Amino acid sequence: MINKTLFLSYMAVAMAGILYGGVVFGVKVLANMGMSISELLILPNVIIVILLAPFIYKKINNFFILSPILILIFATTLFMTQVGEYLPLFMGLSVSLVELFIYTQPLWTILFSVFFLHHAFKIRDAIVCTFVLLGLITLINPFNGFHFSITGSILALLAGVGLSAFVLVNTYASNKKMSSKVFVFFSNIFLSVPFIIIYPFIYNVFPHSEFMRFSLDLGWQTWTALLIYSIGCYIIAPTLLFYGSRTIPPIHSGLLLLLEPVVAICLDIIFLHFNITWNIIIGGMLIITANIYLIISESMAKKKERLYKKDNYYGRSVK
Repeated sequence: MINKTLFLSYMAVAMAGILYGGVVFGVKVLANMGMSISELLILPNVIIVILLAPFIYKKINNFFILSPILILIFATTLFMTQVGEYLPLFMGLSVSLVELFIYTQPLWTILFSVFFLHHAFKIRDAIVCTFVLLGLITLINPFNGFHFSITGSILALLAGVGLSAFVLVNTYASNKKMSSKVFVFFSNIFLSVPFIIIYPFIYNVFPHSEFMRFSLDLGWQTWTALLIYSIGCYIIAPTLLFYGSRTIPPIHSGLLLLLEPVVAICLDIIFLHFNITWNIIIGGMLIITANIYLIISESMAKKKERLYKKDNYYGRSVK
């Protein structure tokens, strides 16, 4: 028997991981439609801020249940994640190696959860972690076409730390009953404002670079694709993650989010004609199997725990 509430929470976070898998794919599609990196770093988040503003202006103080220090950590880690996802690619690192550094996230989530939040780390978690990390390394195959950069590697690794901090702050805010709309609104502010601020300075250094091109004259097809991409990846995905985080531990949220690279590669294969290889099939199956095991085993364990407490309450023994 399965605890339905817990099962739905796990499924919500898993669905968030699936939708987050569209982030890189969406960037590729929009770049192929003519958008520059600067436009992609700024416009999706600005769109979400504009869309959510009418719904949250009366609840805006709800965000400040977080302490100033936690807000600063939250803003900094979002910036670290955004920078670490893009900049190392321009420093000689392969996409695969950058992905592997970023998705060390579960390891940091586990360490922070166990040592700072005093969450229990079960044998089940260790089994799932092992299979997920083996699947991730197999899937990404980072040492194929290996290029090394100390600075790029550090930035990508910090992106993994930042992503972990985002998962933990997300869980904390969700447990504090913050509005999901408010949380998503401020997340997108912190993702866009730093790049808006530094854009003029970078433009003065690279005025003719394709990276620095910024225009709102994108055409209706690009605007439509950008709107769908922004809503799916920057509203629906974080809202599902926020909902699920009210019930499940951050360690499990971090593991479920590793569905993102699996989905990203599947979208590449289906729509962008990326060649499927043995490591993609084996790595993807390991990650998916580990996540299915995590969802079902945790849901059933909580159901048994609830029934055990109920039977004890009525003075019955549990077989």
